[in-house]
Amino acid sequence: MAPAGYLDRGTELFKKLKSYYTQDTPHKPPPISHTTAAALLVFYTILYIAPFYLSPTLRATSSASRDSPAVIKARARAVLLVSLAVTAITTSVLVFRGNATPREIVRLFGLWPAQGFPVRAFVSDTAKGVLLVCVNFLGPLYEWAVAEG
Repeated sequence: MAPAGYLDRGTELFKKLKSYYTQDTPHKPPPISHTTAAALLVFYTILYIAPFYLSPTLRATSSASRDSPAVIKARARAVLLVSLAVTAITTSVLVFRGNATPREIVRLFGLWPAQGFPVRAFVSDTAKGVLLVCVNFLGPLYEWAVAEG
């Protein structure tokens, strides 16, 4: 662990990097209003769900089950395209309505600064994610082991 005053000394570059990780800047209001954010959430939900009901290639039919490779590929492609569209829409809303800078956009997307420092917090966050994925498989595992067994 570094001495208490260690981070206050150093070059301008070090001070600039420190500002990425600390809250030395005054609190700014959010770039978009809560109403705009709520409207975008509803719109994004519709964007993600609508293709599964409107596109015949994404639905399971009598000839192709939902586990068929063609249906899975089409669903993955739809989710990828919607995710790219949502990212583009969010970026444009933040730029044109919120007057956000590229640095703010990257920070709001959670890409920079990396939120996993120190390493202990990074490992903890990764373990939580893996645990969440494991919980998704508990239902089928329970069904296989207990209900059918």
